[in-house]
Amino acid sequence: MVILHGLDIQCLQLNNVFFKTNEE
Repeated sequence: MVILHGLDIQCLQLNNVFFKTNEE
């Protein structure tokens, strides 16, 4: 479950970057 949690954090970070790029 720790690995999944780590992947979830990475996905969230990627989503944040994607959202910021989408906003601009």
